[in-house]
Amino acid sequence: MAGVWIRRPAVKEPFDIRGSAQPDNHNPTAAGMQLGDASSKFDCPVCLESFNESDPNAVYTTSCGHKICRTCLDKCLQTSMACPICRNVLLNEKAQLGFPFREDNMLGLFILNPSFFAVPGSTVLLRVFEPRYLILVKRCIRDGTCFGLQAGFRSRRGVLIAIKRHRELPEGHIIMEGLVVARYEAFDGSCEPVEEPDTFGLYRMRSRILVDRELSSGDQETMLNLNRRADELLQERFNELSRYEKDVIGKICGSRPSSSSYEFSFWLLGALYSPESKADMLFNPNAVDRITFCIKLLEENQPFECLLENQ
Repeated sequence: MAGVWIRRPAVKEPFDIRGSAQPDNHNPTAAGMQLGDASSKFDCPVCLESFNESDPNAVYTTSCGHKICRTCLDKCLQTSMACPICRNVLLNEKAQLGFPFREDNMLGLFILNPSFFAVPGSTVLLRVFEPRYLILVKRCIRDGTCFGLQAGFRSRRGVLIAIKRHRELPEGHIIMEGLVVARYEAFDGSCEPVEEPDTFGLYRMRSRILVDRELSSGDQETMLNLNRRADELLQERFNELSRYEKDVIGKICGSRPSSSSYEFSFWLLGALYSPESKADMLFNPNAVDRITFCIKLLEENQPFECLLENQ
């Protein structure tokens, strides 16, 4: 078993995704920064070359609404998780472009105990020493791919980890920092983890990215109102905290995201303690259900999990 610590990333820019990690219809208030008049709509704002309109794969529209050359975006995502135009965090693009699946969608699995829990946007620190997981991590470093981190062997769902940085120790262990870029699930009901030969027990599973369901116009308005309600309750809670407690939350959970961001409900889900299991809500593809669950925790005055751990 590998040691694991979970924390939120410390980012210089506000952790506010006006364009969500899913398509814009998940974030009705998305108002991505528009390109200025100095740049033609047919020009890539990064390299200033004209788009190849005949090749639909040559141009990529980010979740915050910017059109960028696929080549330029690939290069940007190798060193950053931010949009090169407006600096919004591009979790979904990071998962699908910067750190792709293997071509056969067979995702290598890193299995932790059933109590493991991490949300998109959080950072996971691992000390890897088991031979099977050393093989997995070294392969992902070499190929620039993700691996799956899941709680228990039979869960058939988990979070997708992109390796941000790593260090190999003299004894052969690896200390790595990974970003939780997305959720994943088994490709279909018949998919089971399969052991890969000659890897000391490394399992892989045919998988796909788990995305939220598209919201109707009515659900989008509901989502806006629920986000505002959750933000009001959260602010009331913050007003009651000491400076030390706020510092602990900021260090472990990261900056409080904007209530209009895609990450807001995930941040709340990761930060708040729940007497019930939070795993089912993490993998629930209905964003309205997720923020409603978080409002329930706030109304019940459930504590911040990191403050319980520091008592």
